[in-house]
Amino acid sequence: MTTADPLVSVIVPVFNLQDLFQRGLKSVQEQTYSKLQIICIDDGSTDQSLAQLQQIQAQDERIEVYSQTNGGLAAARNTGLQYVRGSYIYFFDPDDYLDLNLLDHCVRQAQKQKADIVVFNSYDVQSSTDQIIREVHQGTTPATAGAVAWNKLFTRACWQKGFFPPRSIKFEDSAIIPLKVAQAQKVVLIPECLYYYVRERPGSLLTAAQGNSFAATFTSIIYLLDQAEKQGVTSSQKTAVASYALRKLTATVAEYNYRIKTCPQTKQATYQQFFHQCQADAQLSWLRQTYARLIYLCWRSHFFAGLKLLNYLKELI
Repeated sequence: MTTADPLVSVIVPVFNLQDLFQRGLKSVQEQTYSKLQIICIDDGSTDQSLAQLQQIQAQDERIEVYSQTNGGLAAARNTGLQYVRGSYIYFFDPDDYLDLNLLDHCVRQAQKQKADIVVFNSYDVQSSTDQIIREVHQGTTPATAGAVAWNKLFTRACWQKGFFPPRSIKFEDSAIIPLKVAQAQKVVLIPECLYYYVRERPGSLLTAAQGNSFAATFTSIIYLLDQAEKQGVTSSQKTAVASYALRKLTATVAEYNYRIKTCPQTKQATYQQFFHQCQADAQLSWLRQTYARLIYLCWRSHFFAGLKLLNYLKELI
Protein backbone atom coordinates (compact mmCIF):
# COMPACT_ATOMS: atom_id res chain seq x y z
CA MET A 1 0.00 0.00 0.00
CA THR A 2 1.40 3.42 -0.99
CA THR A 3 0.33 7.03 -0.53
CA ALA A 4 -0.59 7.04 -4.24
CA ASP A 5 -3.22 4.36 -3.77
CA PRO A 6 -6.75 5.78 -4.01
CA LEU A 7 -8.98 6.00 -0.97
CA VAL A 8 -12.01 3.67 -1.02
CA SER A 9 -15.13 4.78 0.86
CA VAL A 10 -17.11 1.84 2.23
CA ILE A 11 -20.70 2.68 3.22
CA VAL A 12 -22.13 0.38 5.89
CA PRO A 13 -25.79 0.83 6.95
CA VAL A 14 -26.71 -0.72 10.30
CA PHE A 15 -30.18 -1.18 11.77
CA ASN A 16 -30.88 -3.39 14.77
CA LEU A 17 -27.97 -5.72 14.07
CA GLN A 18 -26.72 -6.01 17.65
CA ASP A 19 -24.15 -8.83 17.80
CA LEU A 20 -24.77 -9.59 14.09
CA PHE A 21 -22.72 -7.04 12.15
CA GLN A 22 -19.33 -7.63 13.77
CA ARG A 23 -18.16 -10.43 11.48
CA GLY A 24 -19.13 -8.46 8.38
CA LEU A 25 -17.52 -5.25 9.57
CA LYS A 26 -14.38 -7.14 10.57
CA SER A 27 -14.14 -8.52 7.02
CA VAL A 28 -14.01 -4.88 5.85
CA GLN A 29 -11.46 -3.83 8.45
CA GLU A 30 -9.17 -6.76 7.57
CA GLN A 31 -9.15 -6.17 3.82
CA THR A 32 -5.69 -6.49 2.30
CA TYR A 33 -6.42 -3.13 0.68
CA SER A 34 -6.32 -0.99 3.81
CA LYS A 35 -6.66 2.58 2.54
CA LEU A 36 -10.30 2.83 3.53
CA GLN A 37 -12.84 5.30 4.81
CA ILE A 38 -15.43 3.12 6.57
CA ILE A 39 -18.68 5.08 6.90
CA CYS A 40 -21.12 3.40 9.30
CA ILE A 41 -24.65 4.79 9.37
CA ASP A 42 -26.79 3.73 12.31
CA ASP A 43 -30.33 3.99 10.98
CA GLY A 44 -32.14 4.65 14.24
CA SER A 45 -31.41 1.30 15.86
CA THR A 46 -33.38 0.51 19.02
CA ASP A 47 -30.91 -2.09 20.27
CA GLN A 48 -27.21 -1.74 21.14
CA SER A 49 -26.00 -1.48 17.54
CA LEU A 50 -24.92 2.17 17.84
CA ALA A 51 -23.04 1.59 21.10
CA GLN A 52 -21.26 -1.41 19.60
CA LEU A 53 -20.32 0.58 16.51
CA GLN A 54 -18.86 3.33 18.68
CA GLN A 55 -16.79 0.81 20.61
CA ILE A 56 -15.30 -0.53 17.37
CA GLN A 57 -14.76 3.02 16.07
CA ALA A 58 -12.59 3.80 19.10
CA GLN A 59 -10.19 1.05 17.97
CA ASP A 60 -9.99 1.91 14.25
CA GLU A 61 -9.45 5.50 13.10
CA ARG A 62 -10.71 4.65 9.60
CA ILE A 63 -14.23 4.15 10.94
CA GLU A 64 -16.70 7.03 11.05
CA VAL A 65 -20.06 6.52 12.78
CA TYR A 66 -23.13 8.64 12.09
CA SER A 67 -26.60 8.20 13.51
CA GLN A 68 -29.93 9.24 12.02
CA THR A 69 -33.65 8.74 12.54
CA ASN A 70 -34.79 5.50 10.97
CA GLY A 71 -35.32 5.99 7.26
CA GLY A 72 -34.54 2.61 5.73
CA LEU A 73 -31.59 1.14 3.82
CA ALA A 74 -31.73 3.58 0.91
CA ALA A 75 -31.82 6.63 3.19
CA ALA A 76 -28.85 5.31 5.18
CA ARG A 77 -26.83 4.80 2.01
CA ASN A 78 -27.74 8.27 0.76
CA THR A 79 -26.57 9.72 4.07
CA GLY A 80 -23.32 7.81 3.71
CA LEU A 81 -22.80 9.30 0.24
CA GLN A 82 -22.74 12.77 1.81
CA TYR A 83 -19.57 11.90 3.75
CA VAL A 84 -17.64 10.16 0.95
CA ARG A 85 -14.04 11.33 0.42
CA GLY A 86 -12.75 8.39 -1.59
CA SER A 87 -12.15 7.97 -5.31
CA TYR A 88 -14.11 4.73 -5.19
CA ILE A 89 -17.33 3.77 -3.38
CA TYR A 90 -18.38 0.37 -2.10
CA PHE A 91 -21.76 -0.39 -0.49
CA PHE A 92 -21.59 -3.20 2.07
CA ASP A 93 -24.44 -4.97 3.87
CA PRO A 94 -22.93 -5.95 7.23
CA ASP A 95 -24.96 -9.10 7.84
CA ASP A 96 -22.91 -10.59 4.97
CA TYR A 97 -19.11 -10.86 4.76
CA LEU A 98 -16.26 -10.38 2.28
CA ASP A 99 -13.29 -12.22 0.88
CA LEU A 100 -10.34 -10.36 2.36
CA ASN A 101 -8.90 -9.61 -1.09
CA LEU A 102 -12.12 -8.19 -2.54
CA LEU A 103 -11.29 -4.49 -2.50
CA ASP A 104 -7.70 -5.01 -3.58
CA HIS A 105 -8.79 -6.99 -6.64
CA CYS A 106 -11.49 -4.45 -7.48
CA VAL A 107 -9.28 -1.36 -7.18
CA ARG A 108 -6.49 -2.95 -9.23
CA GLN A 109 -8.92 -3.90 -12.00
CA ALA A 110 -10.60 -0.49 -11.94
CA GLN A 111 -7.24 1.25 -12.35
CA LYS A 112 -5.81 -1.20 -14.88
CA GLN A 113 -8.86 -1.12 -17.14
CA LYS A 114 -10.01 2.43 -16.36
CA ALA A 115 -13.41 1.05 -15.40
CA ASP A 116 -16.29 3.00 -13.90
CA ILE A 117 -17.77 -0.12 -12.29
CA VAL A 118 -16.14 -3.41 -11.31
CA VAL A 119 -18.54 -6.35 -10.89
CA PHE A 120 -17.62 -9.56 -9.07
CA ASN A 121 -19.27 -12.92 -8.40
CA SER A 122 -20.56 -14.14 -5.06
CA TYR A 123 -21.55 -17.12 -2.94
CA ASP A 124 -24.98 -17.70 -1.43
CA VAL A 125 -24.45 -18.92 2.14
CA GLN A 126 -26.95 -20.58 4.49
CA SER A 127 -27.36 -18.35 7.54
CA SER A 128 -27.62 -21.13 10.13
CA THR A 129 -24.64 -23.21 8.98
CA ASP A 130 -22.41 -20.94 6.84
CA GLN A 131 -22.59 -23.65 4.19
CA ILE A 132 -22.13 -22.42 0.62
CA ILE A 133 -25.36 -23.06 -1.27
CA ARG A 134 -24.27 -21.97 -4.75
CA GLU A 135 -22.07 -19.67 -6.77
CA VAL A 136 -23.77 -16.67 -8.37
CA HIS A 137 -22.18 -15.47 -11.61
CA GLN A 138 -22.74 -12.04 -13.12
CA GLY A 139 -22.13 -10.11 -16.33
CA THR A 140 -21.49 -6.50 -17.29
CA THR A 141 -24.85 -5.29 -18.66
CA PRO A 142 -27.85 -3.97 -16.70
CA ALA A 143 -29.64 -7.27 -17.32
CA THR A 144 -26.73 -9.48 -16.22
CA ALA A 145 -24.68 -7.50 -13.66
CA GLY A 146 -27.10 -8.16 -10.81
CA ALA A 147 -29.52 -5.48 -9.60
CA VAL A 148 -27.72 -5.08 -6.28
CA ALA A 149 -25.18 -2.58 -4.98
CA TRP A 150 -23.00 -4.92 -2.95
CA ASN A 151 -21.41 -6.84 -5.87
CA LYS A 152 -19.88 -3.73 -7.45
CA LEU A 153 -17.16 -1.18 -6.85
CA PHE A 154 -18.09 2.24 -8.27
CA THR A 155 -16.06 5.29 -9.10
CA ARG A 156 -17.18 8.33 -7.13
CA ALA A 157 -18.30 9.94 -10.38
CA CYS A 158 -21.03 7.29 -10.77
CA TRP A 159 -22.87 8.83 -7.82
CA GLN A 160 -22.61 12.51 -8.66
CA LYS A 161 -26.31 12.42 -9.54
CA GLY A 162 -29.11 9.92 -9.08
CA PHE A 163 -29.24 8.45 -5.57
CA PHE A 164 -31.12 5.59 -3.93
CA PRO A 165 -34.93 5.89 -4.05
CA PRO A 166 -37.33 6.88 -1.26
CA ARG A 167 -38.46 4.43 1.39
CA SER A 168 -41.67 3.64 -0.47
CA ILE A 169 -39.54 1.63 -2.96
CA LYS A 170 -38.87 -1.68 -1.20
CA PHE A 171 -36.33 -3.09 -3.68
CA GLU A 172 -34.14 0.01 -3.71
CA ASP A 173 -31.22 -1.55 -5.57
CA SER A 174 -33.41 -2.69 -8.48
CA ALA A 175 -34.71 0.86 -8.79
CA ILE A 176 -31.30 2.48 -9.45
CA ILE A 177 -28.39 0.03 -9.95
CA PRO A 178 -29.32 -1.10 -13.53
CA LEU A 179 -29.36 2.57 -14.53
CA LYS A 180 -25.90 3.13 -13.02
CA VAL A 181 -24.58 0.16 -15.02
CA ALA A 182 -26.18 1.46 -18.22
CA GLN A 183 -24.68 4.93 -17.70
CA ALA A 184 -21.14 3.67 -17.03
CA GLN A 185 -18.62 4.13 -19.82
CA LYS A 186 -16.88 0.87 -18.92
CA VAL A 187 -17.96 -2.06 -16.74
CA VAL A 188 -15.60 -4.97 -16.10
CA LEU A 189 -16.07 -8.33 -14.40
CA ILE A 190 -13.86 -10.19 -11.94
CA PRO A 191 -14.86 -13.85 -12.41
CA GLU A 192 -13.98 -14.87 -8.84
CA CYS A 193 -16.54 -15.23 -6.02
CA LEU A 194 -15.52 -12.56 -3.52
CA TYR A 195 -18.70 -11.93 -1.51
CA TYR A 196 -20.60 -14.16 0.90
CA TYR A 197 -24.31 -13.37 0.76
CA VAL A 198 -26.05 -14.73 3.86
CA ARG A 199 -29.53 -15.88 2.90
CA GLU A 200 -32.71 -15.88 4.95
CA ARG A 201 -31.50 -14.32 8.15
CA PRO A 202 -34.66 -13.68 10.22
CA GLY A 203 -35.68 -10.03 9.88
CA SER A 204 -33.52 -9.41 6.82
CA LEU A 205 -34.82 -7.40 3.90
CA LEU A 206 -35.16 -10.56 1.79
CA THR A 207 -37.19 -12.36 4.44
CA ALA A 208 -39.40 -9.36 5.13
CA ALA A 209 -40.13 -8.84 1.43
CA GLN A 210 -41.40 -12.35 0.77
CA GLY A 211 -45.08 -12.53 0.01
CA ASN A 212 -45.32 -9.07 -1.58
CA SER A 213 -42.62 -9.29 -4.21
CA PHE A 214 -44.69 -8.56 -7.29
CA ALA A 215 -46.00 -5.23 -6.01
CA ALA A 216 -42.49 -4.28 -4.86
CA THR A 217 -40.93 -5.31 -8.18
CA PHE A 218 -43.56 -3.39 -10.12
CA THR A 219 -42.90 -0.23 -8.09
CA SER A 220 -39.12 -0.46 -8.38
CA ILE A 221 -39.23 -0.94 -12.16
CA ILE A 222 -41.55 2.05 -12.61
CA TYR A 223 -39.16 4.17 -10.53
CA LEU A 224 -36.15 2.93 -12.53
CA LEU A 225 -37.77 3.83 -15.86
CA ASP A 226 -38.83 7.22 -14.55
CA GLN A 227 -35.25 7.94 -13.45
CA ALA A 228 -33.94 6.92 -16.88
CA GLU A 229 -36.26 9.51 -18.43
CA LYS A 230 -35.42 12.26 -15.92
CA GLN A 231 -31.66 11.80 -16.23
CA GLY A 232 -31.73 12.09 -20.00
CA VAL A 233 -30.02 8.82 -20.87
CA THR A 234 -28.99 8.03 -24.43
CA SER A 235 -31.01 5.80 -26.71
CA SER A 236 -28.65 2.84 -26.19
CA GLN A 237 -28.71 3.33 -22.41
CA LYS A 238 -32.50 3.47 -22.45
CA THR A 239 -32.63 0.23 -24.43
CA ALA A 240 -30.27 -1.44 -21.94
CA VAL A 241 -32.43 -0.36 -18.99
CA ALA A 242 -35.62 -1.46 -20.76
CA SER A 243 -34.02 -4.83 -21.52
CA TYR A 244 -33.32 -5.31 -17.81
CA ALA A 245 -36.90 -4.30 -16.97
CA LEU A 246 -38.34 -6.82 -19.42
CA ARG A 247 -36.11 -9.59 -18.12
CA LYS A 248 -37.05 -8.79 -14.52
CA LEU A 249 -40.71 -8.68 -15.39
CA THR A 250 -40.52 -12.02 -17.22
CA ALA A 251 -39.18 -13.71 -14.09
CA THR A 252 -41.77 -12.01 -11.91
CA VAL A 253 -44.64 -12.93 -14.21
CA ALA A 254 -43.51 -16.56 -14.24
CA GLU A 255 -43.28 -16.70 -10.45
CA TYR A 256 -46.34 -14.75 -9.42
CA ASN A 257 -48.82 -15.18 -12.24
CA TYR A 258 -50.70 -17.90 -10.38
CA ARG A 259 -50.86 -15.84 -7.17
CA ILE A 260 -52.06 -12.41 -8.18
CA LYS A 261 -55.51 -12.04 -9.74
CA THR A 262 -56.72 -8.81 -8.15
CA CYS A 263 -55.50 -6.03 -10.49
CA PRO A 264 -58.10 -4.14 -12.55
CA GLN A 265 -58.70 -5.84 -15.89
CA THR A 266 -57.21 -4.09 -18.90
CA LYS A 267 -58.95 -4.39 -22.26
CA GLN A 268 -57.68 -7.72 -23.60
CA ALA A 269 -58.59 -6.97 -27.21
CA THR A 270 -56.02 -4.15 -27.34
CA TYR A 271 -53.19 -6.51 -26.41
CA GLN A 272 -54.44 -9.31 -28.64
CA GLN A 273 -54.42 -6.96 -31.63
CA PHE A 274 -50.96 -5.61 -30.73
CA PHE A 275 -49.55 -9.12 -30.45
CA HIS A 276 -50.85 -10.19 -33.87
CA GLN A 277 -49.43 -7.02 -35.45
CA CYS A 278 -46.02 -7.80 -33.96
CA GLN A 279 -46.22 -11.38 -35.19
CA ALA A 280 -46.75 -10.12 -38.74
CA ASP A 281 -43.74 -7.78 -38.64
CA ALA A 282 -40.54 -9.71 -39.30
CA GLN A 283 -38.36 -6.59 -38.97
CA LEU A 284 -39.01 -6.03 -35.28
CA SER A 285 -36.07 -5.51 -32.94
CA TRP A 286 -35.25 -8.21 -30.42
CA LEU A 287 -36.53 -5.99 -27.63
CA ARG A 288 -39.90 -5.43 -29.27
CA GLN A 289 -40.23 -9.14 -30.09
CA THR A 290 -39.55 -9.95 -26.45
CA TYR A 291 -42.15 -7.39 -25.44
CA ALA A 292 -44.69 -8.97 -27.78
CA ARG A 293 -44.08 -12.41 -26.30
CA LEU A 294 -44.60 -11.05 -22.81
CA ILE A 295 -47.84 -9.40 -23.93
CA TYR A 296 -49.04 -12.75 -25.25
CA LEU A 297 -48.03 -14.55 -22.04
CA CYS A 298 -49.86 -12.06 -19.83
CA TRP A 299 -52.90 -11.86 -22.07
CA ARG A 300 -53.37 -15.63 -22.26
CA SER A 301 -52.90 -16.00 -18.52
CA HIS A 302 -55.22 -13.11 -17.60
CA PHE A 303 -52.31 -11.53 -15.73
CA PHE A 304 -53.53 -7.97 -15.75
CA ALA A 305 -50.89 -6.49 -13.47
CA GLY A 306 -48.26 -7.64 -15.97
CA LEU A 307 -50.25 -6.09 -18.81
CA LYS A 308 -50.41 -2.80 -16.97
CA LEU A 309 -46.64 -2.63 -16.58
CA LEU A 310 -46.02 -3.78 -20.15
CA ASN A 311 -48.28 -1.01 -21.38
CA TYR A 312 -45.98 1.44 -19.60
CA LEU A 313 -42.86 -0.17 -21.05
CA LYS A 314 -44.23 0.02 -24.59
CA GLU A 315 -43.42 3.76 -24.73
CA LEU A 316 -39.71 3.00 -24.27
CA ILE A 317 -39.35 0.73 -27.28
